[in-house]
Amino acid sequence: MIVRSFVAAAATLALFSAPAAFAKPAAPAPAAKPSASNDRMKDCAAQWSAKKAAGKTGKETYQEFSKTCLAAKPAPAKDKMSACADEWNAMKKAGKTGKTTYKDFSTTCLKKG
Repeated sequence: MIVRSFVAAAATLALFSAPAAFAKPAAPAPAAKPSASNDRMKDCAAQWSAKKAAGKTGKETYQEFSKTCLAAKPAPAKDKMSACADEWNAMKKAGKTGKTTYKDFSTTCLKKG
């Protein structure tokens, strides 16, 4: 009687666990989008590299620079857009736009720090 119960339990276990053994592995999770803080850290690191290459770091350490850089609030996008528009209008009035379109100009202007 015990042997029969054991065989029945083993058969049941084999029956229900077999599909799991042949199942496809789960797909990897999609890569997470970098957060805004990661972008700010990258921007600060790029600014430090440029400052260091220009020899303008003085006695300031990277930790000191990054602390002030990360604490600084970025200019709101609307202010940047207005500044770029004003710059474009001045260039246009002076006839210095050449073959550059506003779209191309604004893209590079908004990327400037």
